[in-house]
Amino acid sequence: MFVLPIYDVHMSFYLKGCFYGLTAKEAAERWGVSTRRVQVLCDQGKIPGVIRFGNTWAIPKDAVKPVDGRYKKEKK
Repeated sequence: MFVLPIYDVHMSFYLKGCFYGLTAKEAAERWGVSTRRVQVLCDQGKIPGVIRFGNTWAIPKDAVKPVDGRYKKEKK
């Protein structure tokens, strides 16, 4: 009998050599942006190492907020 492991998204787990433990909501609170913005960044591949489980994103604990490419930096 083959049994698939069930992962609780609120429980930290270890996959592919990386420690995952943040949901999109937790990352949004940490980075000061909306949950939807984090989901879009994950979908666009701007946060390295994310994995999608159904409709939930698993974000590495050591992930940093990507630079917002919607705005240009002013040259001094």
